[in-house]
Amino acid sequence: GLLAAEPLTFTEVKARGILPHGTMAEVVFDGVEAKATAFATQVVELGGGVFGSQSGSLVLGSYHLEVELANVNSLGQFHYRFGKMDGRHILRTWISHLALNSLDLPATIGRQSLLIADDGVIRLAPLGDANTYLHALLELYWQGLRQPLEFFAKASYVFVDACQRGKRAEKALSAATKSLWGDDFSTGECQWDPALKRCFSEKSELGEEFSRLARTVYDPVYLVMDKE
Repeated sequence: GLLAAEPLTFTEVKARGILPHGTMAEVVFDGVEAKATAFATQVVELGGGVFGSQSGSLVLGSYHLEVELANVNSLGQFHYRFGKMDGRHILRTWISHLALNSLDLPATIGRQSLLIADDGVIRLAPLGDANTYLHALLELYWQGLRQPLEFFAKASYVFVDACQRGKRAEKALSAATKSLWGDDFSTGECQWDPALKRCFSEKSELGEEFSRLARTVYDPVYLVMDKE
């Protein structure tokens, strides 16, 4: 299980040169160790102590997929991140969730997905038309291979989440713009992602196409998502 893994000792971590010098090394190590243990305990308590894997094939229109799913058990699939979550992690979980619910898997495998992070837990409930949503994402992916799409995993999620919480469109776009381009106090998504920086080097205004793609990808997530 997750808690049964042999943890690294202070000496081993110190030898890697990633701790500060002097007595602060032990302070930092003890703090991280306590947080990591608490996080692993939370994952286990939510049902993620023992995992297996599943695989299968999908044919969705002209697309043929070979799928490998890790960290699955009788409850479903578990995703965990020892840090804060953002749109990138939610999107990865959503895509895996669609595959989980599209495959013909044994009845002993659960169909929900959990994303566990430092700042909360997200549950995605089973859904019957997962293959439809997955096919739509594949179509967008194929379009994106031919030309850049105005979709940004973090900023697009910031926009849709604001809309889902009842914010006006201009407020949601303002939040997404800050997430994408950054400001005096934070680095934007386009600044640290080399691919986005290459394709979207100009600080262009987010508009209708950005909004449409963001809602196409993320709106369906809210049909089955529960935040804790």
